[in-house]
Amino acid sequence: MKPQRFKQGSRDGLETETTVAPSGTLYHRLATGGEKVAFIKGKEMWTYERLATEVERLARGLVKRGLRKGDRVVMHMANLPELVIAYQACFRVGVIAAPLNIRFKMAELTALLQRLRPALYIGQAALYSRVASIDSSILALDRRFIVDGSVEDPRVQPWILPKFSPLLPSGLLTTKFRRPSRSSIKFPVTPSVRSIVNC
Repeated sequence: MKPQRFKQGSRDGLETETTVAPSGTLYHRLATGGEKVAFIKGKEMWTYERLATEVERLARGLVKRGLRKGDRVVMHMANLPELVIAYQACFRVGVIAAPLNIRFKMAELTALLQRLRPALYIGQAALYSRVASIDSSILALDRRFIVDGSVEDPRVQPWILPKFSPLLPSGLLTTKFRRPSRSSIKFPVTPSVRSIVNC
């Protein structure tokens, strides 16, 4: 994702701009209109507030699972809300978001995953059969999460988006935009079933 530029006003008759990284763009949009629509999936509208809430939940789940800056998270899914959330959560935590081509078959995915050595797999249920038999030394069985359905493999865990409830009133997400320092990042989470966001 390319950093966006936001106009900040003028100084000495010249317009000034600020460049914001992809992770900062979401929080800028949240601060300047969290109730505005970020995207629409089917009949479901996602506001920036809802998107930021889910990003924070997943980011907390990644941290709780021990992921650190530089670890790789592979994402194997079509254009779903979970893909946007996963990208933003990776940016938030500092892990490397590694999308997998959904057209690749098992042989191509195996070679790619051998090189990537991902710390976590987040994949779409419809695509999971392509990685199901990949050796656990390449793709750990307890680090596989599925979105948008379920699979027959009992070792695979669901990533369930909990029913949306805004977190802004609690004060955990501020409406004032600023670049967060590593120590100031707060990850709100609400209880739900065991999934990637709730270890």
